[in-house]
Order: sequence, then structure tokens, then C-alpha cells
Amino acid sequence: MLLHQMYKMSDEEAVYKWVENPYWQLFCGYDYLQWKFPIHPTTLTKWRQRLGSEGIGSVFEKIAKAAADCGMVQPKASPR
Repeated sequence: MLLHQMYKMSDEEAVYKWVENPYWQLFCGYDYLQWKFPIHPTTLTKWRQRLGSEGIGSVFEKIAKAAADCGMVQPKASPR
């Protein structure tokens, strides 16, 4: 879902891109190249519908906090 959002592509495009991109697979925790779809594209749609906009926002906030805690990103300064 994070890669889907970052690259602003459809669910189907994201799943196809995942299969052909070893970097995406490594990012998702796989140790070797996968040739089968990890999920059906509609699974992303259904998952987003179940979470709702608040749930998705919460997931992305937790991802951003974890990345900042690990030193992978710098926290964004709050606007004045």
C-alpha cells in the first residue's frame, strides 16, 4: 500500500510492478525474486475500504514515526 501511494498508480499497476521489480520485493521483506502476484489487485481496494481514510492516515503516521525513530527520515518541521 505504501509503494502504491508513493508512486500514485492503480492497484493493478502496483501489483504488476511489484512482480517485475526486485527492489520493491526487497523493500517488502522478500529475500529472493518472486514471480507470482503477492495479492490480487482488488485486495488493496478492499483493504483501503475497510481501513477508511482515518485508518489509512493512522497507518502512514505510524510508518513515518518508525522511519524517523530509525533515523531513515528527518521529521518535517511544523509550519509556523
